[in-house]
Amino acid sequence: MTLGTPEIQTLILREIQQLKLQGSFDTPKAWTAGMDRSDVDALYLVLEGLKADSYILGAVGSWGDTLNPGEVLERLQEWNESESKLRQ
Repeated sequence: MTLGTPEIQTLILREIQQLKLQGSFDTPKAWTAGMDRSDVDALYLVLEGLKADSYILGAVGSWGDTLNPGEVLERLQEWNESESKLRQ
């Protein structure tokens, strides 16, 4: 399974940037040109360090393994939408 096009990877990273985490996260510029598995592994570790929920870690950790990029994007969007409703 692939990690998807740079376009969908950018959409996934935008959703990750919207997460309410215990710290900030800036996307490395190199990732905007396309990510590989080692980049996803590094992203997972960053999110883990920022105390991301296990649901988010599961989606990111499964990206390109058991989840395709569209499924990862969908899960992140659903998470952000539910978080937004809780804050209202």
